[in-house]
Amino acid sequence: MNILAVEDNQLNMEILQFLLEEAGAKVTAVSDGKQAVEYFADAASGTYDVILMDIMMPVMDGLEASKKIRELPEGKGKDIPIIAMTANAFVEDKEKTKEAGMNAHLTKPVNREEIIRVLAAYWKIKVNEYMREFWKKTIQVLLYGGLEKEQYKRISAEINEANRKSIVVLSTHQ
Repeated sequence: MNILAVEDNQLNMEILQFLLEEAGAKVTAVSDGKQAVEYFADAASGTYDVILMDIMMPVMDGLEASKKIRELPEGKGKDIPIIAMTANAFVEDKEKTKEAGMNAHLTKPVNREEIIRVLAAYWKIKVNEYMREFWKKTIQVLLYGGLEKEQYKRISAEINEANRKSIVVLSTHQ
């Protein structure tokens, strides 16, 4: 799983990065919302599987950054899961993150089990999307011969890699 982690507190980032990498994730760490928008906008589609976003940061806060990511041209930021990480746990705070386009809300200090549970849920969704696409393409091949052999091999390899990663994440944290 490739994660864009956005956290301005260096110690919090080090702990978060350690937890995520220990679970097998690849982490790109940035320290404010402006950097998050720039990194995500400049990355190729599909580079990141999820964004973990602190809320209270200098330069640009997580709410504003999430809105900007959702508004990127060509719908680039439309579907990326954005998960809030904040010490603010009131109902109003959760509503603000939802209004900003965030998918989930984790309260700091983030515990290992909770973050893995939330990430595993989004990874499972991604694997299911790969599987739907895989079977759609497979049916096309069977019915219409619509894929070249190399396209079929590439899609199969992507599915196998997604399944391998999801099994590692889910099996190491149950």
